[in-house]
Amino acid sequence: MGDPERAMADYNKAIEVDPDHYPAYRNRGNLYAEKGDLNKALADYDKSIELNPKYPHAYYNRARLYFKMGQYDKSWADVHQSEALGPKADPEFIEELKKASGRES
Repeated sequence: MGDPERAMADYNKAIEVDPDHYPAYRNRGNLYAEKGDLNKALADYDKSIELNPKYPHAYYNRARLYFKMGQYDKSWADVHQSEALGPKADPEFIEELKKASGRES
């Protein structure tokens, strides 16, 4: 709701209350990514996937993070995993990834 600090506090509390609440890790990872703290974002996406390996949104968010980090092979791998588990990735993101990676998939 436009208050990232409060959202961060809420995600931290959710994780404190239930350390297995995988969506809270993914959402907190999104906040870290927005703040530019890519290592913390990656750690949270990894934890979300560790807790629920069938959670497509965590793979997709991690794919976008890997893209920002220039790790295109890892980004493609997560795009494929995300799409295998859930909805198709944003076509605009796929086009950006194709251009940056020099690959079609």
